[in-house]
Amino acid sequence: MRLIVLATRGRNLNEPPSSKYDEEESAVMIAENLPPKVSSAAVEIILRRLKAEDEVVRCAAARALAALGDAAAAPHLVEALLDEDPDVRTDAMYALVRCARPEDADALRRSLLGDPVKEVKILAIEALAAVKDAASLPLLMALSKDRCDHDVAWEDEAGMWDDWLDVQLAAIAALGEMAAQEAVQDMLLARDDEMGQELDDVVFAALAKIPESGITTLLSLLRDSNPRVREQALIALSKANSDVLITQVELLVQDSSPQVRRLALSCLDSESSWVGRLLRDDPSDLVRQALVETFAETRRDIALMALEDRSEGVRSAALEVVLSRPEFQISEDLAANMQAWMMMSGQTLAATCAKFLPRACGTAAHAPLCEVVCDPERALEVRIAALRALKDLPLDAVIAVLKTCVSDPTRQIRASALSSLATLSKAEDDAVAQSARAALVGAISGQFATEEAAKPVRAESEESPVEASKVEDIASHRVTISQDGDILSEDEVQARKARGEAIECDPAQEKPEDRESAGDRERAEDGESNVIDVTFPKSTLAAIQTISTDAGDRIVSPRSGDAPQASSKKGGKGKRRVPVDGPDSFAMDLRLVALRVSADCHGEDLEQAFCDAAEATDLTLRIAAYATLVQRSEVLPLSESLLPALIKGLGDENPLIRGYAAQAIGKCLPHGEKELEALLDDADALVRATALRAIASLPGERVLLALRDDSSFVRQAAMERVLAGGSPKELTQSIAILLEEGFSSNLAEVCRQSAEAQKYLITALAAEDLARKPTLAGLEAIASA
Repeated sequence: MRLIVLATRGRNLNEPPSSKYDEEESAVMIAENLPPKVSSAAVEIILRRLKAEDEVVRCAAARALAALGDAAAAPHLVEALLDEDPDVRTDAMYALVRCARPEDADALRRSLLGDPVKEVKILAIEALAAVKDAASLPLLMALSKDRCDHDVAWEDEAGMWDDWLDVQLAAIAALGEMAAQEAVQDMLLARDDEMGQELDDVVFAALAKIPESGITTLLSLLRDSNPRVREQALIALSKANSDVLITQVELLVQDSSPQVRRLALSCLDSESSWVGRLLRDDPSDLVRQALVETFAETRRDIALMALEDRSEGVRSAALEVVLSRPEFQISEDLAANMQAWMMMSGQTLAATCAKFLPRACGTAAHAPLCEVVCDPERALEVRIAALRALKDLPLDAVIAVLKTCVSDPTRQIRASALSSLATLSKAEDDAVAQSARAALVGAISGQFATEEAAKPVRAESEESPVEASKVEDIASHRVTISQDGDILSEDEVQARKARGEAIECDPAQEKPEDRESAGDRERAEDGESNVIDVTFPKSTLAAIQTISTDAGDRIVSPRSGDAPQASSKKGGKGKRRVPVDGPDSFAMDLRLVALRVSADCHGEDLEQAFCDAAEATDLTLRIAAYATLVQRSEVLPLSESLLPALIKGLGDENPLIRGYAAQAIGKCLPHGEKELEALLDDADALVRATALRAIASLPGERVLLALRDDSSFVRQAAMERVLAGGSPKELTQSIAILLEEGFSSNLAEVCRQSAEAQKYLITALAAEDLARKPTLAGLEAIASA
């Protein structure tokens, strides 16, 4: 049986009884796991609340009965379908979806016809489908095609059409659940209604559940002239019963739609002759690639054939399959092809070749991989793949390359390099591990964060790319540039001067007398300049053979007041040459990433770097340092030398730092428990919850006091301690406190974890004099558990 959860309305438990739910759209979700059966006594206790004068309590009781799913409640829920409150009727029908009996079908059908609330109708349809009521089929078939205005009551005329659209979907789905052979034609008529909504998905899904006529109809739709219809019919059949498609293979693999042919691959046997024929003859790259991904693992001949395919995507898929198998022998020709593909092919194939190049070429892969890593013109995916592949090469050479990449302008390259250094810091070779740790320490301390690292990128206009040859040609002439970045001819210059428009010359080409204005002299005295002077390496290989850059590779950023503005004119220069990020943002990002990837790396030098970062003046860096210590405490024992920094963090003004410090101390350093106790009264709820979890020995009274905390995080931490302690007395006291305070979400969590807690809760609800607040909290907890 399915549980249909209808999230239609929400109500504050502390609102007065006269308050109503706020209208919201209904959302139906299916939960596959039913809760365990409970005793009839528990059902009887909740049924008493179903007859309460307060409609809010009646709603909560109906939802609680839905969670229990006991058929003994069905007669009482049927009575509740006549409640004057529409929310009570909705919640009662929601419960009946779980526990209705075949004899309740007449009442369910009456609600479907006579209750104007859309949510009640949808749930009634679900309940009728659950009990397989054949007498309801004519009504459901009618509702799949029409609103049935004369027979069905609707909430209001203005929203009647929208209400019926949702009911129509529910009716079609129910006909499928009931495998209604007689409903096939009605569903097809509904689908063909030109004035109606798009129904292919729901109709095809329903037809797939109807043996014989439904399946036959879907098979006929595989020949429909619309490729989208054929595709959806094939999907529905694949989900229902793939056996019926075996006889349709020849039709499907020759379909004109590549999407249909791709889906049809799941119907093929690996030894089918169609596998080789499709790989050789199919015009769609996507189909051939999907075929390789499906069959190359078991058919080596298919993989080898795919390596000669015209599509880079197909070749990439074949390489992924064959090179992932250690027994595959790579020929010299394939190795040479992989190196050439890495240098000249598109992103996907080049990245795959870079990934496996060390295996194909051995140490000879070092130079081409390094060239790719340091080439800013290559796709980022390819550079990262090459960077990660370097780990399979001699480690001493790899460390030098990674140190260079730590200063790369591209953030993803920096992050990958740091991640690889973290891996190498755990190498068995002590020298390699020490070198990698030293690089990580340098990154954390900011040694790599220099201005030279913030390289500019070229971002020329898409309509007018600037090539090197053009730049050289322009440099030999006097160049005048508009404020929009356009290069102006002499005639345009004179025209703009006549109109009084501002223009500027290329500073490198200006005559000395043009630059000697009073303002320029003042700026020269102040050491300011608008000139951006960048010297790029002569080759990519030269770029990775050194860590530091020349003094000439500096960027002097223009003054903010002189920053060029993007042109709003059509055809104007869209972007200028700008840095990826300035030295400050680069430095901080580098240090933060280095902290994150180093958390599980051994070494006292790294721990000292963490402590130094925790003492930094920058708040972001301090928070990251303490977060790293928490991550470290989860996988490694923290040394005693870290205790002073952690204790200091307990008194930090930032709540995140206090929480992280408490978490780290509680996990690995029990000597700090005395300092943790002060955090139990911290102003920040997460800090209080962390301290509550971290302190090993805490009096029971203090834990129970935390159950009255305003924050659910703190209450949850307290309940974890109660459940872990296993004391029946403390558990009973905890349930009483949560009920008294009305904390239903915490009660629900306790009931999910403890059967004993559920028993205590049911017993408490049996009290006739239980106040409204704890009654609602208890019922809502059962409904949510």
